[in-house]
Amino acid sequence: MAVKSKPDLDQLIPTSSPDDLLLKPKTPAVIGTSLPGASPTEITKIKYSSILPSDVWKQLHQLSFWDRKDLSVIIEAALIEYFKEHPDAQRELPEEEKRRRRLL
Repeated sequence: MAVKSKPDLDQLIPTSSPDDLLLKPKTPAVIGTSLPGASPTEITKIKYSSILPSDVWKQLHQLSFWDRKDLSVIIEAALIEYFKEHPDAQRELPEEEKRRRRLL
């Protein structure tokens, strides 16, 4: 009868403390550029909340499911298209407004 080798369970023990795993800040996503030799660009994502009409929220989830895309990808693409039609989105806010909106 063949003897099964026992797995090495020591490799499953984390090398860092649970506090480090839970409290360490997330690193920003890094994306590559399409130009050869260009350096990658860091993208910082910001979590926010918003209120949408229920039918829009339902359509967003339906599209997310059928296109197999994350909700944030769909919202980001829609906002980028919207910003193309609204040039004020590229205008800097006054310093006082930046402070009020906590953008500084």
